[in-house]
Amino acid sequence: MDIIFVLLGFLIGTLVGMTGMGGGALMTPALIFFGIPASVAVGTDLLYATATKALSSLLHMRRRNIDQRLVGSLLGGSIPGSVLGGYLIGFGGGAFGEDLLNKYTSLALGVVLVIISILMLIRVVRGEEFHAREPHSVSLPSVWKLITVGVTVGFLVQFTSVGSGTLVLFFLLGFTALSPKRIVGTDLFHGFLLTTIGSLTHLWFGYVDYGIALLLIAGTIPGAYMGVSLNSRIPLAPLRVVLILVLMLAGIVLLGEWLGVLLSP
Repeated sequence: MDIIFVLLGFLIGTLVGMTGMGGGALMTPALIFFGIPASVAVGTDLLYATATKALSSLLHMRRRNIDQRLVGSLLGGSIPGSVLGGYLIGFGGGAFGEDLLNKYTSLALGVVLVIISILMLIRVVRGEEFHAREPHSVSLPSVWKLITVGVTVGFLVQFTSVGSGTLVLFFLLGFTALSPKRIVGTDLFHGFLLTTIGSLTHLWFGYVDYGIALLLIAGTIPGAYMGVSLNSRIPLAPLRVVLILVLMLAGIVLLGEWLGVLLSP
């Protein structure tokens, strides 16, 4: 069983390094499907994601693929959002019990995955996915718009582990004129800082499986390196379509399981 988690870490680490998305959106559902409680799956994934994004961010930083101004503005919202989400997790676990927290964590994850995958698929159908940018086009959204996005992402990451990569990537694609490489690098660096905060919160409340996290990290180190190396060598559009469909399927399965539990006698 241990080798499965190592291989899982390698596969998703490669995808994250290469595309900037797929970490929490794929890892948390995978852990839930392996029988890990939803709240522990989120916390374990956040700890794993911190290691994955740290290595990937370092590699992208060496290639100067990170927009520091944009990261700073996003953090202005994502840090308070993460703190608020962490408080609600601690309150929910204590007030309602872990079983109810796990059930609604799975529901939130399923809803977020389906909505994100539909929005991204619409972009692909419209031909808006990763258009080539002009070298001089570097306009950025307003600081308040970035902070608002950050608050939303920070809050969702605490509950679902999804958003530090996928949601920010979706926003950067639609509202900035950065090149694809800088979008991925900026997304990963912001995600690294945000998941660090999220993982510390879940560590505090005891929602982390350290053994599984270490196995995932062991696989993600070579995976992240390979992903960043492949970032400029293969066409990302077909891969993104596959990832979007996988995200949608994972969300539908989670919603189906939640509905089955709800309707069971």
